[in-house]
Amino acid sequence: MRKDYSALALVLTVLVILGYALFSHQAERSKTDKESVASIQAETNPDAVLPKILSELDARIRVKDGFVFVTEEPGPDTFLLPVSSPWVVQFGVGASIQLGTVASGADGAVGSQVDVALFSNVIDKSACAIIAPRIATRLQEKLAGK
Repeated sequence: MRKDYSALALVLTVLVILGYALFSHQAERSKTDKESVASIQAETNPDAVLPKILSELDARIRVKDGFVFVTEEPGPDTFLLPVSSPWVVQFGVGASIQLGTVASGADGAVGSQVDVALFSNVIDKSACAIIAPRIATRLQEKLAGK
């Protein structure tokens, strides 16, 4: 009977140690996740962000002979679209331009949409309201051959 109590005590001790290790790891991980979310700050100064975005736009999107050439960075891909392609400036986590169209059909989505990431940090909505028209103006100038 004495052996049963010793074995039971040993099993309970091991379970307590494993439970502590599991829960303390989860608590530490939760704390780290909260700290990383808190450390994400939105860019609020349009004058600091806009030159980087326009430089990226100029580097990735070129217009020649009535076509839009989009280069994928990093990567070897280059896309060619007509200058008449529809486009959208999008903000969320960062800023991007979507060129081309996507159509849904019975077999799924088909189309020629190309996403051009211009900036990857979060941008404050008030800064987006200032930056978006400047991006749109630069893209329109490019598409018009200016």
